[in-house]
Amino acid sequence: MLREPRAEFPSLWAAVDSIAPTIGCVPQTPLEWVKRVEVDVDVRHGVITAEAQRVKDFECESRESRLCAGSSLDRPTFHTDKTDYKSCKRF
Repeated sequence: MLREPRAEFPSLWAAVDSIAPTIGCVPQTPLEWVKRVEVDVDVRHGVITAEAQRVKDFECESRESRLCAGSSLDRPTFHTDKTDYKSCKRF
């Protein structure tokens, strides 16, 4: 959606700023989408989406393993870790 109008504007921000009201969001949202696509197609430096998801999945799996390893039926387990477990798909 931004590829065609992008050539008509002097900058990426100008293109995003003109498109954002059309789709009903603030300009930062489509700007982040564009940046993410540019990283994924290796136009911009950064961590690709698939790699970021793989790391996130690994961290959730690791957290889950720590929770399971620390629990026992004969004693209560207290977790002082303030990690947000809701971000993990398995919780």
